[in-house]
Amino acid sequence: MHRPLALLALLGVLTACTSSSGPNNGGGGGGGSLTATNAAPASGNATFDNLMISHDTGAEGITGGIVIRATQSIGAHDHEISVYFDSLGVVETVQHQWTTGSPATLVGLAMCTSGGAACPGAGVAVDVAQQSITFTALVLPDPIGGATTSTLDGALTYP
Repeated sequence: MHRPLALLALLGVLTACTSSSGPNNGGGGGGGSLTATNAAPASGNATFDNLMISHDTGAEGITGGIVIRATQSIGAHDHEISVYFDSLGVVETVQHQWTTGSPATLVGLAMCTSGGAACPGAGVAVDVAQQSITFTALVLPDPIGGATTSTLDGALTYP
C-alpha cells in the first residue's frame, strides 16, 4: 500500500531536480545505441536506436550538475534513461523508467544513486570532454526494494 506513495514521492524529487525548459537547457541532439535487458517487468526490455537526447546543466542539488535524458517510444511504452552527474563526470544517479498510455502510467522504475543503491563505477562512465556516457552491464535495482530491475549496455553522446 505504501509502495506507490513512496514511488510517487521519489519521482517527484527526481523530476524536480532539473529544469529542461529552463534557461540552462542544452536542447536536443546527440545519439547512440543502448539496450535494456533483464528488465522486470519485461516490458522494460528494449533496444534503443533512435534516441532523443536532451542535455540540461541545471541539475539542482549537484555542484555543477548535469542531467542527460535519452527518450524513445517502443511499441506501447515510452522509455526514459536519465543520467545525473557533476562537472567532473562523477555519476550521482542513473535511472530507467518506462510508462504506457496517456496520461502516462508508470510501468517500471529502476535506478542507482549515490545515496541508495550505488552506481558501480565499472558499470557507467561519463567522459565530459567527449560528451559521452558508456554503460557496461549496469544493473539498476528497484529504488524502494521491490522487484523492478533493468540492465543497461551501450553508449550515448550528448550535445
